[in-house]
Amino acid sequence: RFLLDINKADRDSGYIKLQKEGVLKIEIPDKTQYDEQKLIKSLLIKFAQKYFLGEITKKVKHYNDTYFQKPINSVRLKYNKSNWGSCSTGKNLNFSVRLFFAPDEVIDYVVIHELAHLIEMNHSDRFWKIVSDIMPDYQNKEKLLKVNSAKYDF
Repeated sequence: RFLLDINKADRDSGYIKLQKEGVLKIEIPDKTQYDEQKLIKSLLIKFAQKYFLGEITKKVKHYNDTYFQKPINSVRLKYNKSNWGSCSTGKNLNFSVRLFFAPDEVIDYVVIHELAHLIEMNHSDRFWKIVSDIMPDYQNKEKLLKVNSAKYDF
């Protein structure tokens, strides 16, 4: 999706901005008291939450309107290390900001997977039938998530 351009600069706080040419420019203070990795991760999380929420919400709306027609309370993004998404009994859909670095087809799979939980709050045969009826090759997407999970992390 984006190229990262990370530089140290004479500044007091971190800075992140999407440039027109698809470059995500990050500047971090050149002072030594900062944990650079934590600051970069924090900036990426905040950027992904702001930039990616609209995109993933559109996907949720599209798949829900097309296949599920179920009420949804909220769609949120947060940094989840343990899962790619979740669906609560309160109809809240949560997605990991790590999906920001995944291909669209993988994001589609995770969205469909979580929407299917609005019907089946488990991973029963009925649940997987719902997923496979919408995305017959979902197992390929699941494999991509497992094989490339480190690539999608930051």
